[in-house]
Amino acid sequence: MVQAGREAEARGPAASPTMLLSLPTLTVLVPLISLGGLIYSASVEDDFPHGCTSTSSLCFYSLLLPVLLPVCVILYLWTWTQN
Repeated sequence: MVQAGREAEARGPAASPTMLLSLPTLTVLVPLISLGGLIYSASVEDDFPHGCTSTSSLCFYSLLLPVLLPVCVILYLWTWTQN
């Protein structure tokens, strides 16, 4: 039993879900997802530029996503300075 604990310590910490959503990962993924949503909306929706104001449109959330990135960065840095 003790040896199993030592083996786990020797392997190092396991990757947690929060490590997968790190700041560099989000910095790359958020613009790509947003651009993909805008391209999809432009190809599928008939009233593409005007339909972006409706909350039922994917385009609305694709435009909202890049605004959330700076907010996430600010909150991340703020919590980082509190530690």
